[in-house]
Amino acid sequence: MTEEFFDLTADAKAKIANKYDEYYIKAKAAQEAGELKLVHERVLNPYDGTGFKLLKGQTVRYELTHGPQIIDTCYISMERPFQEFADTWHSSAVGACTPYEGMVYYSNTPYMRPLLTLIKDTVDLSKIEEKYGEGAAHNFVFNGGRCTTGVWEAVWGMPHCNSCDSNMLKGIFEVAGEEVARSRAAASWSAFMHFQIVEFRSAIPTKLTMHPNGRFGEIYKKGDYVELLAHQDVYGAVSTCPQGDQNDLSDYRNYVSYPMTIKIFEGKDAPLETAPDPQQQSWDPVDWIIAGRPGMVTGKIGEEQP
Repeated sequence: MTEEFFDLTADAKAKIANKYDEYYIKAKAAQEAGELKLVHERVLNPYDGTGFKLLKGQTVRYELTHGPQIIDTCYISMERPFQEFADTWHSSAVGACTPYEGMVYYSNTPYMRPLLTLIKDTVDLSKIEEKYGEGAAHNFVFNGGRCTTGVWEAVWGMPHCNSCDSNMLKGIFEVAGEEVARSRAAASWSAFMHFQIVEFRSAIPTKLTMHPNGRFGEIYKKGDYVELLAHQDVYGAVSTCPQGDQNDLSDYRNYVSYPMTIKIFEGKDAPLETAPDPQQQSWDPVDWIIAGRPGMVTGKIGEEQP
């Protein structure tokens, strides 16, 4: 052991986390200056999911237009729909479990490409922390996240409950086709949540407390949104979470959900600048294993301890 503690996570964040800040800063400035034009808009109804294509340099905005509705989202590379997706582990490892403005959504191994960046969040985070404590937030990832039909049946004893898992798969099916949806290779299990107030506590085992969203005017306001910039062409899928406003979670049938609005923008006069592909050299893990793990880098082998 070294005499001084080496914080690998902090070191990794320092090396990677701010690498693509310039693209976030420029995109946010263009957005706030009104230099983007709306190219697509749709309303997503409660207990539903939808898919969309988001091209490199475009932004997607998720807007609260009817009530404080929780949403789950996921993203798949259009270039490699069976292999590459926005990975909550890579993204949170060098960012946070509670995404923030400027945080990059990275793809899975071995690519580790910046796929999107969260460029704007209009929710007043100080209200959330004032009410629920330091560290409380509304954007989050947790073990891949998303509610599932399986967990709802286990909890409530009812089959076929609406879930973010099935809603996002519906979106993937619509935009990328049945084969991609069935493969689960770029699946809804790597979900990024928004407008869901949570509080991570340091107890062991980890406790994740979910708090009520209240009504417009309490924490959220009508028209609040989060907006993300695409660095690569992606398929997006979004679910209106059946937990809705999270105000009453005592029974699945008491959950109250609302429609919300999805908007896609692009630059009026020129495409927004995007982060470059880092072109990592590691192979697909299975291909590499089949080839005999050529060029494998390792650490040291320890001596047997008494």
